[in-house]
Amino acid sequence: MKTAWQGIRYVGAFFATYIPLYITYYYRITKQDLPNWVVYMTISVAPLLGVFNAFVYFRPRYITYKEDNPDKSRIARLGNAVFNLDLDYLESSNLKSAGRVRESIGGDSAGSDLASPLFQDEEDV
Repeated sequence: MKTAWQGIRYVGAFFATYIPLYITYYYRITKQDLPNWVVYMTISVAPLLGVFNAFVYFRPRYITYKEDNPDKSRIARLGNAVFNLDLDYLESSNLKSAGRVRESIGGDSAGSDLASPLFQDEEDV
């Protein structure tokens, strides 16, 4: 059943891309004046076939990753599943990465790094 729906999405991507071209051909065959909205729709949708195909191709991978990682945000799941990027630092609930950055520059993870020499005046040192 999943394969059937994948095929329907694939055909739908082609249909969404080529329907403006079919409308253009209809106006040309009937020798009617082509409305501007048809021209604009055709030139904006026709190059997007690859984008629509990418949505169809990456959807199963995204769905699988979403089921395996329900606690992650949508953008982190998208980055991990589709582009293989680690976008955990974008999640607002994940403050561990910010703590790791502070620890790597010499502060502690509690945020009390104002006592470090970077934030003291020369007279205080």
